[in-house]
Amino acid sequence: MKANENKKNFKKLSKNFKILIAGLVLLFIVLLLVLGTRQKQVSKKGLYTFDNNKLITINENGLYGFINQKGKVVTKPEYNYVVDTSGKYAVVEKGNTYYLIDQNGKVKQESKTVISYDQENDLYVSNATLYNSNLNAISPNKLKVVNNGHGFYKFTSEKGNTVGIINSKGRVVYKQEIEDGHAFYNYIGDTDPLLKETYCVISDNNMYFALINCNTGKVIKKYSEATISAAGNNIFYVETSDKTISSIFVHNNKVALESKEGKELIYYSSGYVQYQKDGKTMYYNIKTKKSQKEMPMDIFFQEKISEWEYETGYKKISCTKNYGIIDEKNVIVPCIYDKLVTLPYRLYDYLENQGKKYVIAVENEKTYILDMNKNKPVHEFDTKVTLSVQQTSPFINYTDEKGKTVVYNINTNKEKSFDADSIDTFGNYFRIHKDNKITYYNLKLEKIYETEK
Repeated sequence: MKANENKKNFKKLSKNFKILIAGLVLLFIVLLLVLGTRQKQVSKKGLYTFDNNKLITINENGLYGFINQKGKVVTKPEYNYVVDTSGKYAVVEKGNTYYLIDQNGKVKQESKTVISYDQENDLYVSNATLYNSNLNAISPNKLKVVNNGHGFYKFTSEKGNTVGIINSKGRVVYKQEIEDGHAFYNYIGDTDPLLKETYCVISDNNMYFALINCNTGKVIKKYSEATISAAGNNIFYVETSDKTISSIFVHNNKVALESKEGKELIYYSSGYVQYQKDGKTMYYNIKTKKSQKEMPMDIFFQEKISEWEYETGYKKISCTKNYGIIDEKNVIVPCIYDKLVTLPYRLYDYLENQGKKYVIAVENEKTYILDMNKNKPVHEFDTKVTLSVQQTSPFINYTDEKGKTVVYNINTNKEKSFDADSIDTFGNYFRIHKDNKITYYNLKLEKIYETEK
């Protein structure tokens, strides 16, 4: 009797176990499908670049200059203002004059107005003219150009009666006549690359507003007194004279969605816009141009996973108390580590372009830089430590058991400790602050310059 009862209990447990396994398998399959079909984001050109040869900014007595990776002074500290993230050149200012300086410290151009740099497209606006990275003028003659951001530029004709927009190729995409004394404005929000087209607000003297396709100049909404503001990702707020505010989403040169219920439209980078219709939440698919009631699975998982997972297609998993990494087909990192920490995506992307797929792993109180390609540590830290990792710097730093600041270059696998009060890390150098001195170090962790605070 007891044997039969045990047999029944075993069958019941087996059935429940099979149901559990089936559920886990189904979840796993759905996850893999989502990761396998995800729409990888398009990296914006020029952003988050690691330029090993870029000049290093120094500051002495409130004035700025430059040194190179060997510590040689290229430009002595004499400038009041500097922007050192400007492609091949640095933007500096002295005596109300702005200059572009090359890697040898030579002045390539000067301007009485502020020189702006479009990092995404590697373009400059100097002396009201648009220049490419070789400093060749690409905007039409006799047009005064101002950087409007997001790869677009506002222009005014020599006589001041014609205004409009120029794209990053230097081509006029929109123009109009304007009354004497009036000003032309253009407002643009951040736009996800998946949307492919950028729509923006134009305004005549901030009295009349219109909506256009910034890529082509096509008018979506004609000038009217209704105020239009950009919320980003081609979502706009429209406020009429009676203070009624509606949200609109523009897609394929038309208003694809409009919400007048006071409910905001929400854009997801997986390619959906969430909106309200008859009190119900709906999801508009920008690819199929159709809507659905159920939350799309890729939105669900996008909210559950990190940027690193979404962008790379890898998924960090837990197995009881340990962790590993999978992709849509294989186990990439076995589930044996006490802890796995992914790098900030932009740093990971920089390293991956060199064939290095790194994560931070903790096992048996030891912290490693783990090579996912070989499942082997490329560097072991002395103890279980808390690492400070930045998006756009190859330098990782931590404090060891003796209170020393340790700096590790993840790109060269070199490490060195310092007696420091604080540290600043950058794309191709770092600074150690100690007492009243600031010491500069290069990518090789070599001391190259020292100055008083």
